[in-house]
Formats: sequence, C-alpha cells, structure tokens
Amino acid sequence: TFGILHNETGNHYEALRYLDRSLAIESNNNPWSLYNKAMTLRTLRYFEEYHKLLINLLEIDPENPDYIAELAFCEVQRGNYPEAVKCCKKAIKKGYQNPLVYTWLCKAYVKMDCMRESFAAAREGIKKFPDQEAELYAFLGIGHMELEQFEEAKTGFQKGLNLDPDSEVFPYLLDTVEKMSKKRGEKVIKKQACASKKI
Repeated sequence: TFGILHNETGNHYEALRYLDRSLAIESNNNPWSLYNKAMTLRTLRYFEEYHKLLINLLEIDPENPDYIAELAFCEVQRGNYPEAVKCCKKAIKKGYQNPLVYTWLCKAYVKMDCMRESFAAAREGIKKFPDQEAELYAFLGIGHMELEQFEEAKTGFQKGLNLDPDSEVFPYLLDTVEKMSKKRGEKVIKKQACASKKI
C-alpha cells in the first residue's frame, strides 16, 4: 500500500522500494504487488523489466485480460508488433473493456504497414466505444485517406479534435487531407479539360 501511495504522488522510485520489500516477504503468491511493480516500471518506461513481470503474472493467471492487454501495450513499446497484435486480439476476445486496446492494435498494424487492418480495427473500436478515444479517430481518418475518401477522413479527424481539443495532431491531419482533396480536385479538372480538347 505504501508503494501504491508513492506511485500516486509521483515518487516512483520510492514506490519500487516498498513494492520490492513486499515481494521479498512473499514473492510466490503476491500478484497484487507484482502487478503494481509492473505498472510502476511502465510509468518509468523500463519496458524490458516491465515485460518480464508481465510474463510472470501471466504464468500465475494466464487468462487475465488485464495482464494480456498490458502485455499488448508493452509489445508495442518494444517494437514487437506481431506479438502486440496477437495480445490485443486475445485481450479483446477475453472481454477487455478499454478502447485503448484498439488504439494499440491500430498502432501495431500501422507499424507493420497493414493499413486496411488498422482501418478495420479503428472502426470496430469506435463502434464498441464511441466518443471515448480520440486517437481511434486519427486511425479511422487515415484509413479513409488511404481510400481517397477525403470527406469521411475530415469528419473522422474533426470528431477526434472535438474529443481532444488540445491535440496538435488533428489540425495537422485536417490540413493534410484538405491539401490532398484539393490536389485530387485539380487533377479531375485537368482530366476534364484534356477530354474536352480531344472532343
């Protein structure tokens, strides 16, 4: 409990000290302290140690959706994207109720250059958790951009911006899709002009 309190107040290294003391007293059957230590390491971005603790937790409780979802996030941070996809899908199947798992899934797919899969995951996440996770609308809009559905992309990015008004990403994406839309419009006009000349 001291470890958790130190975490809450931002004293993460002190939190680790107390959680290690707890684990020294009872290490074999103490998933509570193990999980809290893992979350502290996550905050400190010590992803290799965090990964090891998650593996230990999953050995204790292999079907725990929280542990599986945390492992998905960890694998994204470690750059192990195929494993991240596998963990995200498993967490969703186990009923993990947090839209972030879809965000992690989208990120992993994008890093693997699987844009259609990312688009589908974003749509599924938004359908399940509407208006809860702004970043999903970024992946949704990018999917529409890939299909040259620029108006749909604008709508997606605008919804994301409404959810996260302080974001610097959505204004950039809106500007990008506006330029792409304009460029396509200019190409259409040129084609029409060329066609009329031939006639």
